[in-house]
Amino acid sequence: MKYQHKISLLLVLCCFLSCGASTPEIEPTINGDYTSLLCVKKNGKFGYVNEYGKEVIPCQFDFPSFFQEGLVSLKKGKNWAYYNARGEKVLDLKNRFTYCGAFQDGVAFVSSAKLKKGILPNYVAFYEDLCPELQFINKQGELLFKKGKKWDFDCYPIPKQGYSGGMLKLKKKTEDGQRIGFIDKRGELKIPFEHYRRGISISDFNEGLAVRRETTVISKGVFSTKVGYINQTGDWELPPIYRKAHPFNQGVAVIWEPIPNEKLAYKHYLINTSGELVFPPDVETNNRRLRDNLVAVYKTRRNDKGREVFGSYGQYRRYALANIDGTMITDFKFAVLEAGKTPNSLW
Repeated sequence: MKYQHKISLLLVLCCFLSCGASTPEIEPTINGDYTSLLCVKKNGKFGYVNEYGKEVIPCQFDFPSFFQEGLVSLKKGKNWAYYNARGEKVLDLKNRFTYCGAFQDGVAFVSSAKLKKGILPNYVAFYEDLCPELQFINKQGELLFKKGKKWDFDCYPIPKQGYSGGMLKLKKKTEDGQRIGFIDKRGELKIPFEHYRRGISISDFNEGLAVRRETTVISKGVFSTKVGYINQTGDWELPPIYRKAHPFNQGVAVIWEPIPNEKLAYKHYLINTSGELVFPPDVETNNRRLRDNLVAVYKTRRNDKGREVFGSYGQYRRYALANIDGTMITDFKFAVLEAGKTPNSLW
C-alpha cells in the first residue's frame, strides 16, 4: 500500500509539472477545506486535482490560471468563469471579457481587448495587447473602473503585483526614467507619479504601510540608501532611518541596522508599527517566520567591534522560540531553529 501511495503521488507530481501555469501549494483552511488545487494537463486540456490526485475540476479548459483568495479563473472556448477549490462555478462571466486574472484584495484584472492569435504563451506581448481595454471587477463580477488617461501606465506589472492593502502599484515610463504611483479600488490616483524620481522604490502596501527606499549619490561609485515606511497618502509613517526593511505582517516587521565601521555587517530587529523594538537590543531575528504569531529569535557572540563571531554552524548562535508580541516561549537553547513555510508569509 505504501508503495502504491508513493506511485500515485509521483503521478500527480508529474501531471502538475506538465501544467503551463504557475500554481501555489494546496493550502488547508481552519475548517479543513482547501483554498487551492494542483493544476494538471490531460489530452491538451487543463484541470485541477486535490492532494489525493482526484480530479476536482475536470480537464476541459483551454487556459489555466492559479488559485488566489480561494478562486481560479478558467477559460473554455470564449467563455471565462471563476471556480472555487470544491470545483464549483461561483462566477460565470461567459464571453464578457477576453481575459480574466486572479483576484487580489477582492479585485481582479480583466480585459475586453481583442487578442491576437497565439499570443497567450507570450506573456509580455499578451499583457501589452490587453492594455487598451484594461478593467477591474469585484467578486460579484461588477465592473469597478477602466484604465483612464489621467494615470496612463505600463500594463505588464499589474497582473504580477495585484492589489495589496487596498492599493495598486502602477508603473509608467517617462523621459527621466520609470515612475511609480498608486491607485485605490475606485481607480483614484492616491499617490501621484510626479511624487517620485530616480533612486526611489516603493514596495506594495501591506497593513496600510509600504516600504520606501531612497538612494542618493554621495560621490562617484558611493551611494547612500535609507529605508522607511509610508502610509497610503504618501507621508512618512516611520522615517527613513533603516538600511533595509521588510513589509509589515501582523503588526511587526524585520529591519536591518548596520554595525558602525563594519562593511556588510548588520543587526536584525523586529519592530512594531510605532518603530519600537519588540525584543531587547541583544535579541535579533532574521526575515524568516515560523508560523502565525511565532518567530525564531537569537543571540550571538560578538567581538569588540560588535561583529558576530562565526564558527561552525550554530556554535556561536543560540535560538529561541518567541511570540511576535515579545513574549519568550523557550530559552535560547537551540543551535538551529528552522523557519517553516506559511502560505501567507511575506517574509
